[in-house]
Amino acid sequence: MMTTLEYNKIILSKVSFHAELFEKELFKALQSMIPQNRSLLLGWCHYKYSFKHYRTIRKFFPKKVRKSILSILPKVL
Repeated sequence: MMTTLEYNKIILSKVSFHAELFEKELFKALQSMIPQNRSLLLGWCHYKYSFKHYRTIRKFFPKKVRKSILSILPKVL
């Protein structure tokens, strides 16, 4: 069975070509996830789409959260 995190990764991958769709789906994903998975989703989004969708990622995740997640990201990946 697929987790919410895995499902949202698939959806975001499929809409990553369009900035508005990516933003809309990221918003929906964050609404449906528990806080721990939001952090994992941020790390994944930053790793995969930091160049293309940096503004969107920055919009949804405060600087404090981004810094803490990105500091442990290399250890997790």
